[in-house]
Amino acid sequence: MTFDENSLKYLEQDTALKNHLQSIHKSKSTKGSEEISRVVEGLLWKLQKEQQTPIQQLSTSTPAHNSYKYDIMISYSHSDKSICHAIYKRLEKDNFKVWIDKNEMCTETTDQMAKAIVESEFVLLCMSESYQESVYCRLEAHYALKQQRHMIPLIVAEKYKPKDWLDFIMGGKNYIDFVKLKFEPAYELIQKAIKEYRDSSSLQTNTKVKEQSCKIESSARPIDKTQTRKADITSTTSHV
Repeated sequence: MTFDENSLKYLEQDTALKNHLQSIHKSKSTKGSEEISRVVEGLLWKLQKEQQTPIQQLSTSTPAHNSYKYDIMISYSHSDKSICHAIYKRLEKDNFKVWIDKNEMCTETTDQMAKAIVESEFVLLCMSESYQESVYCRLEAHYALKQQRHMIPLIVAEKYKPKDWLDFIMGGKNYIDFVKLKFEPAYELIQKAIKEYRDSSSLQTNTKVKEQSCKIESSARPIDKTQTRKADITSTTSHV
């Protein structure tokens, strides 16, 4: 769910609209419809809560993976919960710290989702037709992109190919197909993707640290006054 900047500013100032959405969200008639409740909640979050959500400040250096509360956040449609919960259980078995909405929560879900994305190093996008059609999943994917989280796209449904907004979010990333490859080979590719990213980040961090150390060492190195005098004498002699 996205708005261009001018439209978003206009809607943010429409108090009557926000009050109406809040009344719909609190209405008992809405409680029976999970989809309507989540759409309204998503709109409210977009209009008034997104800017309040704590955003991790990005720096030129990549944070160490152990600085995150979670290793992985799983973004998925509850229509695909069977395969996605299996991935979650396997990741936990391998000692990854994982955030997942297991209970199909409706109350304050968007706040919890946004916080989970900010606090996770990786976001698994479990793609399917249901995922693509879900307003809620679209919110998660867009927010992960905005927060510059490292996203690992997975195909979790038969005969599905990413298109439209989801294809754009992927940005040419290679996806891991759990349908074609079957569970074990596909799961191993998740582990490989995580390891390769962390190794690359660690190498970049070490390189930057070495470069910084060299600069500090160079600036702190004392000037050899003897060599300076010799250079001055040589220069004077050559002029004579």
